Amino acid sequence: MRKFALVLFCSAFFFTGSAFASCSMSESYNGLVYVYSMNEDLSTSTQGPCYTFDSGTAWQSSITDCIFSAGAWKFTGIGQNILSGAFTVGNSDSGSTTFGLNFEPELVSPNRSFYDNLTASVSVVHNGVVTNTTVWSLYGTSGNTYCGGNGGTFTAHNGDTIYIGFSGTTSGDTGAITAVRHAWLSRQP
Repeated sequence: MRKFALVLFCSAFFFTGSAFASCSMSESYNGLVYVYSMNEDLSTSTQGPCYTFDSGTAWQSSITDCIFSAGAWKFTGIGQNILSGAFTVGNSDSGSTTFGLNFEPELVSPNRSFYDNLTASVSVVHNGVVTNTTVWSLYGTSGNTYCGGNGGTFTAHNGDTIYIGFSGTTSGDTGAITAVRHAWLSRQP
């Protein structure tokens, strides 16, 4: 029942695009892929206009289990918590229609709990049609992950608006951590 409620909540969340500011991205080519530098990439405690943070998210300056001991946006509540942003692909940008959402997640579940979970989703608006994709998901029952680069691919075109959403739940168990940092988009040539 909780999983159904999560899917229903996330679906309703992504269809309400009016709550977002559409933020700019700049494209550069690194020899392998086009990399989009977003003017807000979740690597600092600054809450800029690109992402919406609900009351269940908070900046933690050091995640002790992370190899880099870097700060991250931590999901602090037992209920579902959302961190979301919107970005528009430039009309004259280069590359294919294959994009990647990349980020550094941290999920620690000492009791391997279903209630410790982190999901990354993307909604793309193309010519008025919305396509929702879950690009990455991990539950505590599957084990832990420590700030490694993760993500997944999706399809978008020039001029499309990309809504990025991270949703997380923490069980409340001692030592449980659900967090995300440093999100960026890439695009195949």
